[in-house]
Amino acid sequence: MKSSPEFAVQTLSLPAPQAAPSLLFPKRATVADLRRLRDRHFREGHHELALQVSTEVARRDPGRESYLRRGMLLTLVCRTREALGVLRDAL
Repeated sequence: MKSSPEFAVQTLSLPAPQAAPSLLFPKRATVADLRRLRDRHFREGHHELALQVSTEVARRDPGRESYLRRGMLLTLVCRTREALGVLRDAL
């Protein structure tokens, strides 16, 4: 009688994903100020923060450029399904 081999499954404990710090946007900040802030965060490599600012820019100024930038940032932070919807809406 053959005995079946037992498989050992090793699970890796991964650190819990950190919640992105939420930004408070001043009501009086202009769209141009927010775009500069978004671009600065993007250049510095803070893509989550740039995405938050980009979402606020798209909310205040819903134009094609706003949604294209937001879609690009969503792809960078690996939220592809959401990015496809945003990019589709931009067209």
